[in-house]
Amino acid sequence: MGFRLGSYDRSRPLTIDPIVRFSSFLGGAEDDSAAGIALATVLDRYRLIRIPADVYQLSHLPFTVVPRDAVLVVLAALLICFVATIYPSRQAARLDPAEALRHE
Repeated sequence: MGFRLGSYDRSRPLTIDPIVRFSSFLGGAEDDSAAGIALATVLDRYRLIRIPADVYQLSHLPFTVVPRDAVLVVLAALLICFVATIYPSRQAARLDPAEALRHE
């Protein structure tokens, strides 16, 4: 494994970001959903978030992970990301590359 580098300012330190390896094409980590579900499960099982029982009639904040809801959230996020790319890509497709470069 290696890197091919273009020209860069050698007087400045070169940083290769290791996070790029763990990022997905959607801009988040691959295990975000699993980590959220695991966190909610741990918080509920061990009752880590305590609240005043005399005010809320509960001693801790309950978490319930409904698989259908988790799947819907992931699918909604994917749909929103996809739809958010449509307008900019259509605008870019309408540009004449030579005209765009002329105004740079």
